[in-house]
Amino acid sequence: MINFRPVSSFIDGRNNNYNLLRLLAAGIILYFHSFHLANGNGAHEKISQLLHINLGYLGVFIFFVTSGFLVTKSFVDRSNVLVFLTARILRIFPALFFAVLFCIIIGMYFTHLDIASYVHHDLTKSFFWGNCLLIGNKALNSVTYSLPGVFADSPSPYNVNGSLWTLPYELKLYLTVALLGVFSLLNYKSVCNLLYLAIVLWYFFAPTEFLAMNRSIQALFFAFSSGGFVYINRDIIPLNTWIFAGLFLVCLLTYNSKYYALATDATLVYSVFWFAYVPSGWVRTYNSLGDYSYGIYIYAFPIQQSIVALVPDVGLYQMILVAFPLTLIMAILSWHVIEKPALRCKGIVHKLLCNSPLMPS
Repeated sequence: MINFRPVSSFIDGRNNNYNLLRLLAAGIILYFHSFHLANGNGAHEKISQLLHINLGYLGVFIFFVTSGFLVTKSFVDRSNVLVFLTARILRIFPALFFAVLFCIIIGMYFTHLDIASYVHHDLTKSFFWGNCLLIGNKALNSVTYSLPGVFADSPSPYNVNGSLWTLPYELKLYLTVALLGVFSLLNYKSVCNLLYLAIVLWYFFAPTEFLAMNRSIQALFFAFSSGGFVYINRDIIPLNTWIFAGLFLVCLLTYNSKYYALATDATLVYSVFWFAYVPSGWVRTYNSLGDYSYGIYIYAFPIQQSIVALVPDVGLYQMILVAFPLTLIMAILSWHVIEKPALRCKGIVHKLLCNSPLMPS
């Protein structure tokens, strides 16, 4: 007899595969960026061509689905907007500060300017403050990508850390969850499901010009809200290997059809939770090592750019073989020296703010 257990029955503290899943997502993004930075042409990436899925999109999609689920869970568990927002700040900004500083420091080596001119340049100040605070270039509604005279000859010129582009949108989605929580809307499943239905219709059927958002940004909102939808409906959404396999079969049957995008997105969302909760045993041992995914995500791009600047004719697989271990070392240091100690402060904040007057009813 097939056992259709709901997602809620799998949630058991930290006994899951989220750390490993996010590590794989970060590795996929590093792999995909290597095609752009090593030869300037991501179109040569064969897996994306075969699957009709941009692998960079795939990695970011996984991040946002998991984030939507866990962040929604975080607010529901805490039910306090100040504690929730402080936890999110401690997760993003300490490591981001050092990643931005890291970019500026390596820029001192690669810039065409003298050090004094580089440090005091308006663009350097904009890069530091804009990216540390995630306010960036307001005209472009994005982070600041350039440092003066740095990586000017790269296939991705003046793009010091292209991975940071998703972070302002993630922060906005955190604030959206907080807003829904403050008004107690997360307690009403029907309201949340109607909101999700509107997002699905907007994502799949609205023109890309709608709300001045391109397809990539729409995908971030869809992925995050899909994760939130699964958490809100965790008691009724079944998690089963047969459903997982069936969705992949639907993808095969709709390949090259107009329904393929819908099938693949639905399969990706479901796959995130299948991978996070169903595989057990030895695979769970990775969880004890730590969450290195954020460090890989925010350090990989400047490390890859540095490799290209030092070895302009670097091959694709040479790039990957050098960039991944260097980035992993930075990510391990980031987790144990910066991220994990910052997260320990959540307990102190919780004690200080758990009786906040902003506690939703």
